[in-house]
Amino acid sequence: MKINLEKFLNYKSKMIKALKLFTKQKSDQNKDLKNQKGVALMMAIFFTTLMSFLLFEISKETLYEAISTSQGIHELRAYYAAKAGQDLSLLRIKAYQSVKQQIDSAGEMGAPFKEKANIIWEFPFVWPPILPDEAGLEAKSELKVTLAETFFKKVNYAPIIQDLGSLIDINNLDSPSKALKDSTKGLIMELYRKKIDGDQEFSKEYNIDEVEIVINNMIDWIDEDQESTNGGAESGIYSSRQLLNIPPNQHFKVLSEIMLVEGMNEELFKVIEKSITTLGNPGININTAEKNVLMSLDPRMTDEIVDELMRRRQDLEHGPFNESLFQDLIEEFLGSFKDFNPTKIPVLYTAVANFRIESVGMSGKSIKTIVAHVYDQTELLESMVTGLKASYDEKYPPPVKDDNQTNPGTDPNGNPTNPTTNTAAKKTPRAIPAGPPPVVYRKVF
Repeated sequence: MKINLEKFLNYKSKMIKALKLFTKQKSDQNKDLKNQKGVALMMAIFFTTLMSFLLFEISKETLYEAISTSQGIHELRAYYAAKAGQDLSLLRIKAYQSVKQQIDSAGEMGAPFKEKANIIWEFPFVWPPILPDEAGLEAKSELKVTLAETFFKKVNYAPIIQDLGSLIDINNLDSPSKALKDSTKGLIMELYRKKIDGDQEFSKEYNIDEVEIVINNMIDWIDEDQESTNGGAESGIYSSRQLLNIPPNQHFKVLSEIMLVEGMNEELFKVIEKSITTLGNPGININTAEKNVLMSLDPRMTDEIVDELMRRRQDLEHGPFNESLFQDLIEEFLGSFKDFNPTKIPVLYTAVANFRIESVGMSGKSIKTIVAHVYDQTELLESMVTGLKASYDEKYPPPVKDDNQTNPGTDPNGNPTNPTTNTAAKKTPRAIPAGPPPVVYRKVF
């Protein structure tokens, strides 16, 4: 067969072109298919990422809400744990007042038990109870079973009751009793004096004269007149503050108010913060006062003396103190009792009237604290009357009895003309008000 070479080459060329066109079309189709698969893959990855993000956010919000709810439950548990400690403390104070009333009504028979009654509110308490090692495994096992059945099995609380009479009442700087007013200032001065003598860094910043100016400003803050104890008008040093009725000439309501007094700062406030109160007794209770307050009673008081005093008042054989026992201790260490307490601050041994309750509740990592002040106004009034009478008798002593002069209310033979009026009346214990002791201040934080 004879083949036309030209036609053959032409046909071959067309076939190659057709094959190239076909190959190109297949290539384009494959590219489109690949593109479609790539888009589908990208969309799948995108939606998978989006769903993962949404699931993460939902899980995170759920977790946060669960944590927040759990935290709220712990805070609520901690609050009610602290409140339980507060209520238990009020019950202990009520029990103390009731026992004290019965002891007072017993007269001489109850006298040996007066000081022992303080253990009702002084004894430390924590929940859950902590058993000593010698209690044994059986007792600890029984306690564990008992705790498992209570509502408070997952919380702790620890209330502390403090006698406010053991602190310095800052409002006594304006006491109607000059002796109490001067002695209160002397106690505060002594706190700063000991700080200056014992802290070299503090003594570089302050001296006792500068401190006295600040204490005088505290007096001006609460007294009734408008004349400054340091000289001039009280309001003059506050003129730059552009505030009316400063100083207010009213008693301090809370301790933080002292920071508003001219010259007072945080460093000076910290020196006295733990030793003062705004709801105290007109005097210092020897059997409950803190160490730094006892130290301020007399410049000669040392750590050794105060440590021994605090040891003896806890010793049931030698304490708590009455006037005779305390006098023996002072004479043992300092000599004459007459020279003790030069500022003549009233010293108390009994009649605890006002209390400070601090109850701390804990649940999980949440902590709540309740601070409450119990204020016995009737007992405080009686103490104030006694203090004012002693101050009056000191200023205006009764006339010296003349042995040759017949006493009023007696006949020439010395017999009472009216036995009823001359016989000492028995003191009737006052009735304790019904209900819990009155709380005049309460703060939760």
